[in-house]
Amino acid sequence: MKKIVKSVLLIIVIIFLLLYVLSRMTINNTSTWAYLIDMLNPMVTTETVYANAPTKTIEEYRDNANNKTDYSYKVNSYNQSGQKRQIQVTSYGSKLKLDSHRYLKIRAKGQYVGDFRIVTDNQVPKKVINYLRH
Repeated sequence: MKKIVKSVLLIIVIIFLLLYVLSRMTINNTSTWAYLIDMLNPMVTTETVYANAPTKTIEEYRDNANNKTDYSYKVNSYNQSGQKRQIQVTSYGSKLKLDSHRYLKIRAKGQYVGDFRIVTDNQVPKKVINYLRH
């Protein structure tokens, strides 16, 4: 019985270590694998981050589901604590029409972007605006 309990505890510890290591490996990695790992990893929390408006796309591709073009952007985002993270945001069906006075408010779980919206500087916390302007 003791062997079984020890084995189960060891497996649980290994799983938690693996999930932790995976969550650290996906930081600033905008690959599809990082996206999927963070989406499924229960140790990665969802948070609101903010980014400057992207100026150019990194990828454009035809979406077979709706026969429109999707556009991907890499952005440097910041959370309330000032932690920087590079993530990839995709606009489905149309390019983002942004200017320098606009920002993205992104709900992200690591590299997984749940949703985003375009906001103005008065909708971004002042502390975060300081990070975005430097």
